Amino acid sequence: MISYAFRATTFLMLSLGYARTRDPNRTNFYTVWSHQLNVARQNVQHSTLRSEANRLHMIRYENGCVDRGDGHKADFNGQLHISLVDGDRRRLKVGQWVLPTQANNYSRADRWVNMPSLLLTGPRSNPNHQLWDILFSLFPAGNLDSLPFVQWMTPYAQCNYWMCDKVDYLFDALGHPDAVQYNALIIDKGPICFKEVWVPNFAMYRNEFKVPSNYANALLAFRSRLTQDFVSPTDCILIYGRADARYRHWANAASVSQTLIKTSGKNVNYVSQMGTMTPSTQCRTYWDARIILIPHGGHAGNLICARPGTKVLEISCAKNIGWFQNAKHFHSAMGLSYRYIRIPYSNCSVTQEPKKDWSFTTPEAWTPNFINA
Repeated sequence: MISYAFRATTFLMLSLGYARTRDPNRTNFYTVWSHQLNVARQNVQHSTLRSEANRLHMIRYENGCVDRGDGHKADFNGQLHISLVDGDRRRLKVGQWVLPTQANNYSRADRWVNMPSLLLTGPRSNPNHQLWDILFSLFPAGNLDSLPFVQWMTPYAQCNYWMCDKVDYLFDALGHPDAVQYNALIIDKGPICFKEVWVPNFAMYRNEFKVPSNYANALLAFRSRLTQDFVSPTDCILIYGRADARYRHWANAASVSQTLIKTSGKNVNYVSQMGTMTPSTQCRTYWDARIILIPHGGHAGNLICARPGTKVLEISCAKNIGWFQNAKHFHSAMGLSYRYIRIPYSNCSVTQEPKKDWSFTTPEAWTPNFINA
């Protein structure tokens, strides 16, 4: 039941003229407060679903529409742009979840999804964010006996994210094998509306967060599933130059690799770029290595494949990389020995970009020490 005080407050707001907002693209008026009242009623009626949303750390929408749902910027603030519609499938502009749209046809039957769905979206070219923002946001699903959604999707018909071949493995590791199926809906070609859609809270784990034991166990099970077909690791030193990226090039990575091969006799695998590698090949490259030397960047998401005991050295010109403060906890849970090293500014290519994006050369005196990381 909606309390008398709540109804009285709503009536007061309506009488003061706050109830109506105009969508400049339409001639009709829609009522934001009316929508919020409906949401309040739904919350009373669907307390079980609300509890599940809290336990999953996700946001659940009824009659939620996604318009060109690429989440390139969503991962930086933990929110996905959602356009909401009311029961008559008319657009409502509600807070930060509205993304302006050029498409107005919300009534097409083939653009409505009836089955409860999970929407996963993020920057396609950044495996690191896909791992820690998107995939890790699903870990609370391990706390539930069953899931409230039956399919997952991205905004693209051809799922070309690094994470796409990993989602099923993760649900398996979380105790829900075959519970959620992939659906190749084309969201990037206009709005798709859902009877029920679930959106993860991406940014939950960015600040200090001690990894619970069940999360750590799921993390190890996830790695085991991803690498189950790999045999006979080369135990190499992996040096990644990041030559195909726009920023953060390790400019002398090739010469460092040659020096180590000549002076140490170690097996050194110099990789100039990973953008052309398949996700499976990237995973195998990290799994093979016993020592991993990498600039700070997106392909560090492949550390999910690194074996226990692997030494990892991440390099950048910045004093620290603050976007993911929990990295040390997750690396520890995976049995990795992780260090972050700051390059002296004298070895950095100073540009207008943030220091973490500067390219660099490592000092020659450091090279012999890389064999021990």
